[in-house]
Amino acid sequence: MASSYPGSLDSFTSKKDSINDVEAAHMNDLQNALLALQTEMGIDPASTPANAFTNVVGRLNSNVQVIDRDVVVAELVSSVAETTMYSFTVPANVLSNNRALRMTVVGDLLNNEGTPNTVIWRFKYGSTTIAFNSEGIATASARRPTIMICTLSARNSTGAQNAFALWYIGNSIGVGGVADVYSEQNGGSFDVSISEDSTGALAFFFTIEHDTSSVDLSSKVQTVTLELLGS
Repeated sequence: MASSYPGSLDSFTSKKDSINDVEAAHMNDLQNALLALQTEMGIDPASTPANAFTNVVGRLNSNVQVIDRDVVVAELVSSVAETTMYSFTVPANVLSNNRALRMTVVGDLLNNEGTPNTVIWRFKYGSTTIAFNSEGIATASARRPTIMICTLSARNSTGAQNAFALWYIGNSIGVGGVADVYSEQNGGSFDVSISEDSTGALAFFFTIEHDTSSVDLSSKVQTVTLELLGS
């Protein structure tokens, strides 16, 4: 008999010595149940936790889980091409119809060109740009801290989502050590018309674009944290 797991728990009857006959079907049922569990966990879940996460995320006890974290510094400089600075492939059915994903991008930028230049930040899910911000950055000799936060939420459907993003650009104080940073520019973005199919695996990613190619116009991503909201 095929296992009912993970849709429901399998049921087994207790056996007693000298009373019940243990038949091949009984062992086959146990093997099928074990195979269903292995399939759900994925191959080598200890060294590749994303395999286990992909299938059991719906049964996590906590309402907030960090599902990815990247601390490798990425820099965009001397380029006008829109460049992906971070990307995570969200496994099929993870967003479901009632969960959300929150990406926090911490970085810094420098415009030491002598004239204002434009920097464009985008969050994307699948083929959709879900949040967008374009800012003119004044020239300065010191780097500016940046924080970008985007929350992507399912709208009671696996094929409908909304997104809200906040953008923070600090003043040109440099980024070493601890400082009292005030916001020189900030803003937000909101989209309620996203219609990506989350029953398939889709990339959730962050890009940066410059309007000028120069060694004196530089954007860095220092850390990215991706969280799953909802049980």
